[in-house]
Order: sequence, then C-alpha cells, then structure tokens
Amino acid sequence: MKNNSSSILKNTIGVLKLPAVAFFLLKNVQQQKNYIKKSLLLEIQPFLENPDGSISPADIKKITGYYALGVPAILGYGFSLLRNQPLNTKERACMTYL
Repeated sequence: MKNNSSSILKNTIGVLKLPAVAFFLLKNVQQQKNYIKKSLLLEIQPFLENPDGSISPADIKKITGYYALGVPAILGYGFSLLRNQPLNTKERACMTYL
C-alpha cells in the first residue's frame, strides 16, 4: 500500500508541474515570435514582395512557423536550462537560422 501511495504522490506532483512547464514554453515561443519579426522576416521580405518561385508560401510558413520558431523556443531553451544561463542574442540568432 505504501508503494502505491508513493506513486500517486509522484504522479500528482508531476501533474502540478505541467502548468508551469506550459507557461514556460508559451513564454519562450512568444519571445521567439518577436525575434522572428525583428530579424528573420526582414531578411526574407524580398521573397515575400517579389516571389520568383524559389520559395513558396508553404516554405515561408515552415520557416517562420516551425523551424525558426520551434528550434530556438524549445531546443535552444532546453540547452540554456541545462547550463543554467539564458539564451543570449547570438545563440538565439544561430538557433533561428539553424
């Protein structure tokens, strides 16, 4: 019985941590979206204004909505947590263009 209550307690603590993790991820995603607007979108603006067929709208969506957003916001921040330091501007830029 003791073992069962111990696992229930661990599961409950894990569930209680979920809102904090979700908030952390949402905060990081919002910061990365702001960075994308300030940097990456300025560089790909010519492709948006004068499409030459080399990059499709679907490619732009993948670049801005998936790769440049998810890699830094999730993976980059994961690495920054491991070393206990925030993601700096150079690291954010590298992860964005990765």
